[in-house]
Amino acid sequence: MFKKIIEFIKYHNAFAIGMSVVLVGSSLTFAASPEFREDVKDSLISTEEIIRSVDNSQLLSANLSNFDCNMRVEKIDEDSDAYYITYAYETMVIKDYIWQKVKEIKSFDVSKKALAGRDLGVYTAEQLGQVVDNQLSYLKEVQEIEKSKGLSQKIVSVEYSGLIGKFLSSEQKVFFGYELVVKPPVIISQNPQLQLQPEPEPVPEPPVPAPAPAPAAECDSEHLDLCLIEQECLDATGHWYDDICNAEEEFTSEPESPAAECDSEHLVLCLIEQECLGVAGYWYDDTCNSVEQGESVTCQASEEICDNIDNDCDGLIDEELGQINCGIGACEVVVDSCIGGETQECIAGNPIDEICDNIDNNCDGQIDENLTQECGFSNIGACSFGTQICSAGAWGECAGSVEPGQEICGDGIDNNCDEQIDEECEPEPVLVPDITP
Repeated sequence: MFKKIIEFIKYHNAFAIGMSVVLVGSSLTFAASPEFREDVKDSLISTEEIIRSVDNSQLLSANLSNFDCNMRVEKIDEDSDAYYITYAYETMVIKDYIWQKVKEIKSFDVSKKALAGRDLGVYTAEQLGQVVDNQLSYLKEVQEIEKSKGLSQKIVSVEYSGLIGKFLSSEQKVFFGYELVVKPPVIISQNPQLQLQPEPEPVPEPPVPAPAPAPAAECDSEHLDLCLIEQECLDATGHWYDDICNAEEEFTSEPESPAAECDSEHLVLCLIEQECLGVAGYWYDDTCNSVEQGESVTCQASEEICDNIDNDCDGLIDEELGQINCGIGACEVVVDSCIGGETQECIAGNPIDEICDNIDNNCDGQIDENLTQECGFSNIGACSFGTQICSAGAWGECAGSVEPGQEICGDGIDNNCDEQIDEECEPEPVLVPDITP
């Protein structure tokens, strides 16, 4: 039997058969090894994630009208110059490509000198109130933008570059042009001269990793829109007005014209002889004149304007230029349109809560509107408050009130509204049956 096997190998390509046995055995050995299986697994599941869309479902479903930021002060430190306040609040941001609620912790400084005797708690409440208002305003604006885009979910595209676009050979069961990620092992035979190595495969290009999300921006000179309170804005070299942090200073009005001075065109402003002579004027009658004494001067009359000059040559300066008014109700202000040659600006007063005084205190064009108050003795027992309505600055009659009355025995009611029921009433006699035999 053994001789037949030798003869078969001798005449049937012994080398090829021997190598086949070696290759099969080696392949089985490597396939069975954990390291080989792990390499194959990693090559098949290694991925590259590319974010295609951000999940906005939580932002769209949030009720921002009732959103509670849970603002609170975490810590207060101080030194001789300032208080250092650390605060925390809840808001919504994009994290891991998902709009979600997070807790933010920030801080700001309060100069003791700038505080000027004010209560720190009141000032801090005002500053943190601005943070809440600005944060909710921002979230509502972003929510409207996201609503216009519609609901979106986080979409992750998984790419394995070696397989995309390749066609499968139905006969060889391989992808045309596919470059292996996991290389076949080196096969070593017992005879060093017969050592075989697979042909080297080209090294595939490493996949380009998805870009890491940029770190969240914070309030600084390049992100002034993220400065939510005045102190943060000033620390970032911004300019705080209109409840936001701005890069430019607030524009108030046109630059004022320089005040007129004593010169040849403004002799009336030359108040002493030396000034008058210095501008080629003529000093007499304690005034600076344009002609010598005794000569007549012709005034070129023109329309009077606000420039501290008698333009219409009537001996009066800036006369009858009228007044300007602004605001309504208690906020109404009336000022002369021209004072000292300068046009005046009218600034309306500040409204206050409406009170019963026949004045439009809140400056809305209505007087004593919707003002009511309780009236009457009490709300105890049979009594109840009524209502008074303000009209023309006076409270009207008390309507609907129930006043105390005479206590009525036996009705179980506090008729006189003194928190006692049927007081000073004699108890009804109890009849005892006669049981005498």
